[in-house]
Amino acid sequence: MNKTLIFTCIAILGLGFGLSGCRDRAQQAELERLQTELRSAQAALQKANSKQIDAEAQIEIATQARDQLQEQVDKLTAERDQLQKTLTEATASNEQWQQKLDKIQLSRDALQKQVGDLIAARDGEVSWLGSECGRLRIGQFTDADGYRARRLDDALFGARRR
Repeated sequence: MNKTLIFTCIAILGLGFGLSGCRDRAQQAELERLQTELRSAQAALQKANSKQIDAEAQIEIATQARDQLQEQVDKLTAERDQLQKTLTEATASNEQWQQKLDKIQLSRDALQKQVGDLIAARDGEVSWLGSECGRLRIGQFTDADGYRARRLDDALFGARRR
């Protein structure tokens, strides 16, 4: 803006000096040429100033956009860090739960084996009791055995008969 004012002052002074001291046509032509150049230079200066103002505005817009993007990057970085921390904690927790699950499965397998063994033992006892009851029913017992056999028979089969 100051450059425009300086050129304008120079143009006015040049015009004044040119008109007062110049009577000659050659000098008059030179003065007109200089005035034309001065106007052209002033127009170029105004155009340059306008471009500078536009460029400064664009720089300001770009700076604001950059600042907003930097804020977004900072937020996303913080969110990523939090998610990584959560993932690490979840992974550790998952490993602990997996270890507990493995122990529970081992305990379950051991209990299933015990149940299988108990069922096999029960089946063996039931089979033995069935054969003993059959033997006792046939009459292969003494009087003392008879009393016990009836009690055993009542205990085993009495509820079914009633």
